[in-house]
Amino acid sequence: MKLPDHKHLVIDSKVSLTAYNEYVNAETEEARKLALSRHMDSVRKHIKELADKNYQSLHQLQSIDFVVHVRSHRSAFTAAIGNDAELWGSSTNGMYCW
Repeated sequence: MKLPDHKHLVIDSKVSLTAYNEYVNAETEEARKLALSRHMDSVRKHIKELADKNYQSLHQLQSIDFVVHVRSHRSAFTAAIGNDAELWGSSTNGMYCW
């Protein structure tokens, strides 16, 4: 995305909802807990992978100094921050989660 002053914002919106779907459709409480744990692992992994891509250091772009991770699926996001409140506004290597 082009920003004022010839800056760029990279939007990387790929995200897996497989574990979240398993959580929502689980038939037992045990299966639900296990799926939620996998969902949380998936969210943390995705945040780390985005941070490791280091988009803000791409030479061909005048990128801003941070990356924003946006979870467009509200229920999946709510499940994630409901079980790890530190994800809300957390920062990893210039990577912010909202």
